[in-house]
Amino acid sequence: MLWINIYYSCDVTKCPIEPGPFVLTLDNINDPDGNHLSGEYILQFLIDNGDSPIEGFCASFSFHANALPEFMNIPTTNSVSVRKVEIFPFKVTVNDNPVFRITVNTPKNISSSSTVSARMTFEGGSELIPKSSRFGYRLCDSTKNCPIVPGTFELAIPHPYWRYKMEAGKYRVEVQIVNQNIPFDVSMSVVFWFQVSEA
Repeated sequence: MLWINIYYSCDVTKCPIEPGPFVLTLDNINDPDGNHLSGEYILQFLIDNGDSPIEGFCASFSFHANALPEFMNIPTTNSVSVRKVEIFPFKVTVNDNPVFRITVNTPKNISSSSTVSARMTFEGGSELIPKSSRFGYRLCDSTKNCPIVPGTFELAIPHPYWRYKMEAGKYRVEVQIVNQNIPFDVSMSVVFWFQVSEA
C-alpha cells in the first residue's frame, strides 16, 4: 500500500530554517483509514519550495511500527490519564522480555516517592487460578521526567511476569502509580492486553 502525506515545514520543524542542522518531527502518522501503523514500512520524504523538490533534501529509510495494544483507563480522583501504550519488541514471543512504554497525561504534580506497581496475568491458560505475577518499580527509575509536573510524561517498565515462563497466549497487564506517602492514593491506573506467540 502506498500513500502520501503532506506537511507544511513550519508545522514539523522550527522556522525559519537557517543554514545548519535542523530536526523534522512527523508525529501521529496513520494509514489512509486513520489506523495506527503496525508492521514494516519504508518512508520516503522530500522538501520542496512549492514548485519543485529542493536538491539534496530527499531521503528514504525503513522502520518498524509497534502495535498499540488495547487499553482501558481506570478512573482515579487525580484525573491522570493514559494516552498510549506501546510494547517492545513489536511481536512478542515466548523467548522475549517485553518492555512497556506508557504515555501519560497529568493535570497535577506526582510525588517522586511514588512507585509503579505492575501485575501481569496469563489469560490463555487452562488453570482454575490464572498464573499471575506482580512487581514494583520506583517511579523515578521508570521515567526520565522526574519530578513529574503537569503535562505529558512517559513510563518505561520491564514486564513483571518473573514467577513463570511466558507461554503463547493472551496476557492482561495492570499498571498503577501509587503515592507511598498517602495510603490508597492511586495517581494512575490502566489495564491493557497483548498477545505472546511461539518463537
